[in-house]
Amino acid sequence: MHSNNLAARAARWSAAHWKTAVFGWLVLVAAAVVLGNAVGTHKLADSEAGDGQSGKAQHILASAGFKQPSSEQVVISSRTLQTHDGAYVWEIRKVVATLQTFPQVTNVRSPLEPDSTGVISPDGRAALVRFDIKGKAEDAHKHVKPILDSVAKLQQQAPSFTIGEIGDASANYELDKTLGKDFQKAETLAIPITLLIMLLAFGAFVAAGLPVLLAFYKVSCPTCQYVFPFLERIYRGRTDGDIGMYAISQDDAESTREFDREFGITLPTLLDREEDGYPASNAYGLSHVPSMFLIEPDGTIAWSLVGFHKKELEALGTKLGVSPFRDGEQVPEMKSG
Repeated sequence: MHSNNLAARAARWSAAHWKTAVFGWLVLVAAAVVLGNAVGTHKLADSEAGDGQSGKAQHILASAGFKQPSSEQVVISSRTLQTHDGAYVWEIRKVVATLQTFPQVTNVRSPLEPDSTGVISPDGRAALVRFDIKGKAEDAHKHVKPILDSVAKLQQQAPSFTIGEIGDASANYELDKTLGKDFQKAETLAIPITLLIMLLAFGAFVAAGLPVLLAFYKVSCPTCQYVFPFLERIYRGRTDGDIGMYAISQDDAESTREFDREFGITLPTLLDREEDGYPASNAYGLSHVPSMFLIEPDGTIAWSLVGFHKKELEALGTKLGVSPFRDGEQVPEMKSG
């Protein structure tokens, strides 16, 4: 007897028209990516991103019109010279002169100025040249690259000194560059890896029409051991056919089977082993386990969680119509991964 719920009817149709289902899904994903790139994203300002008392203070300052410049510093140090030595003085002046050539730089302060305090180390071997970047603090990282390049060139020209730039703008620039590379890799690999996982799990692309929850773990991870019984409750309580749920173990088959027996896990499990290079884990940029992703049929990640957070797991349960926790059950708010 066939089930008549929507998911079951969609699955039967997909099985009968698998070419239409597969290529239609791929077209939908491509359209979603193009549309998403065209619409773009809105980034919160620094004053909107904080929380607690510090976030409130940032919001008050922003509302009152106070401008908080992005401050940077160039560190100059030497193992043998002190700031009063001629070669050291020359290097400081060279850094100051270089910074003053940039139109986006303002308020350059030399450690050699008579009223400068707290910018020379007690042993006299390290000094700070301070400056600000014009414009909004949250946009400063977009304008800092030429300055970083010039500071790097100064370092090359003076190998006996250590010269480097520090500050929020330079740190955010490096972070954005690193994240950009990681996300580019993830965007390139995540959807194909997801398709591969679904292909291996189902033997067909029928699952491409349903959301899929992937939960990565290691058997030796204490937080994984704590969170997976809650995921098992969601798995057993969900309505058949409304979502695909898969555990992805980073260990060998025997260790994974022992984990399942010990913690009562019946979730379908796939292996993403170290000897294979962790292909699925690397596709999603994993650095900690447990890591969970709810992937919509169009390939977008609708929900994710690293470690254990009670509210996030409750939100997943609400989304799927199954509570992971029993009434009156004592559960901590969070456990780190």
